[in-house]
Amino acid sequence: DSGTVAWTQFREGPMNRLVLLIAILAFGAATPGPAGAQDAPRADAGSPGVPRVRADVPPPWTAVTRSGDEVSVWGRRHRLGAGGLPASIRSADEELLAAPVTFRIGGRDVAPRADLSFPAPGPGVSVAWESSGTLDGAGYRCAGRCEFDGMIWLEVSLSGAAGQRFDSLELAIPFAADRAPLMHVY
Repeated sequence: DSGTVAWTQFREGPMNRLVLLIAILAFGAATPGPAGAQDAPRADAGSPGVPRVRADVPPPWTAVTRSGDEVSVWGRRHRLGAGGLPASIRSADEELLAAPVTFRIGGRDVAPRADLSFPAPGPGVSVAWESSGTLDGAGYRCAGRCEFDGMIWLEVSLSGAAGQRFDSLELAIPFAADRAPLMHVY
């Protein structure tokens, strides 16, 4: 079986600021995880809404590694693109995305114009990245992390200028139709 889960939570921020918390779990038929690997993110008691972070990589998983803008974990490769969003997710050398993850504002696809950096070296339990710049004139910041089980956790903040308004804002995660027949959103 192959399945895909995208989990999103909105959090209120100061006026003219929107914070999106996004978790992406992508599993391909050729790379099954251990029992329980497809469970939804679980929160620690001290940090509501934030998935738990382990201090070690439990067996049978292996450390997360990074080379350039690509993060590899448990038979999957995640290539990061504009603004720290996934541009490609490959499992067993098969692409799971139909196109890069992007935003839709007012019905048009808009990619962040932002730098990408990796504040800490891998390999390990997770690889973290940061990106900051603009998205359609608004301030943009993304803090991301890929964990040993393949979960991608993104915290995206948008800060609009006074009077700036988006008629609609969507995060498009275009999984390939043949890879996501049983799409489920939490």
